[in-house]
Amino acid sequence: MKQSSLRLVTDEALVALYLNTTQERYFQPLYQRHYRLVLKHCLTFTKDPELAQDFAQTVFEKALINLHTFKHKSRFSTWLYVLARNYCLSQQRRDKSFRFVALDDYVITLADPAPAAEYPFDEFIHILHQLPDLEKQILRLRYENNLSIPHIAEQVNMQPSAVKMRLKRCRDKLRKQIGSLPS
Repeated sequence: MKQSSLRLVTDEALVALYLNTTQERYFQPLYQRHYRLVLKHCLTFTKDPELAQDFAQTVFEKALINLHTFKHKSRFSTWLYVLARNYCLSQQRRDKSFRFVALDDYVITLADPAPAAEYPFDEFIHILHQLPDLEKQILRLRYENNLSIPHIAEQVNMQPSAVKMRLKRCRDKLRKQIGSLPS
């Protein structure tokens, strides 16, 4: 099928073609048709054009990865809109409850942190480097790569409950050591 004739094909038919062939040329018209609407929707959440572009791109990446979950019970545009809304809401929830502080090669999440100027960063970096490699790896997978507990468990070859416990103990250890730093 020629690229020019794809403009006449419905979204749902393009989804079916892509799923049957995994040829990018069948997903491209979906992207072109819906990018502006997804971007506009993301912009209503972020109020930041650059961040909205990042969110819209991520929504399309998620759509491509999860296209097999589209069940044709609604229009593709509805499914995509719900995916965009859910992603934006999850990012909004995450950003309200956590503050991300980049330190060296690590990203640590602190709930209700004190102002950054109160932390002696050299000592904080030293604390991070003292963590065992497995704990550093789990922290990075969770907070830098935003992986779910089951995905982390799979990557480090542990049970999800063990990963949760390691994360909790590691956060507790960091809080305790941060609390003992001189002001």
